[in-house]
Amino acid sequence: MTCKEIHKNFLVGALPKMGIVRTAARKIVHAPIDILGFDFDNLERKQLGDHITHLLDHGTASTVTGQLITIAGEGTSVECGRQGNVFSLQPSKCKWVDHSWMWNTITALEQSDIKIENDLLELSMWRESDYFLMDQIALLNTFSDSEMKDINVVRLYLKVCNLSDITTVDGLTIQQDMMEGRPGHSISEKAYGCPRIPKSLMACIRTWQQALRLAYTTVQGLHV
Repeated sequence: MTCKEIHKNFLVGALPKMGIVRTAARKIVHAPIDILGFDFDNLERKQLGDHITHLLDHGTASTVTGQLITIAGEGTSVECGRQGNVFSLQPSKCKWVDHSWMWNTITALEQSDIKIENDLLELSMWRESDYFLMDQIALLNTFSDSEMKDINVVRLYLKVCNLSDITTVDGLTIQQDMMEGRPGHSISEKAYGCPRIPKSLMACIRTWQQALRLAYTTVQGLHV
């Protein structure tokens, strides 16, 4: 259960017991008493504040918490597969990423328009005119949220992030193994701590193939 759900259930039970209608505007419920509010803690805001404090206090430090943040940050960047620092990612445009404390924090930062400067790892381009696969596929605006999840599952299974991970050395042809959802060897696999993903279902691989054809053979003229 998320913090939001816990807080909602708490207020539904607590407000009537205090003689307050349970549908009272939440801005009034959380407002300070001196401006005629009821001064209830906002658990979501409190949780976000705690997360930001830990990120600022530890960041890339050598403490246990700092190391965990670094690992979680890198893992989240790899799972998202898009360009930019992990805290500049926009969850509203990356619906294929699963929930985690890191992703939930980034979501709250986006919703609150809060920016955090940090030194956490960003995904790299491996050669000139390289692209991040999920950036290009997302730009198509063709696939549903569930299809984007399927595409990303195959990408993570193959341990690839960039176009250069799936093409031949000259960058003109998509490797057959990668096209068919069979793992090969990629620079991203060696550079990052890629998650272990079970072999993808054939339906996911078909969506992956469709995405590659649309994004790279149709739009950019690569060969298969």
